[in-house]
Amino acid sequence: PESQGFLGFGKAKLRLPDEQYGELFIFRVFNHVAYGLVMQVRAPVQVGDVARSPE
Repeated sequence: PESQGFLGFGKAKLRLPDEQYGELFIFRVFNHVAYGLVMQVRAPVQVGDVARSPE
């Protein structure tokens, strides 16, 4: 999902576009889980970050 940011001191929210900051190499796939190696990141990976196939 896209990130949300706050604009000024009001309650208005601004949608920020998704941004690629690393690569994930998937090397083993099972029914409900996959193992991957995080490579070449520019920022720390956080819980809730989204991984997608490149377009």
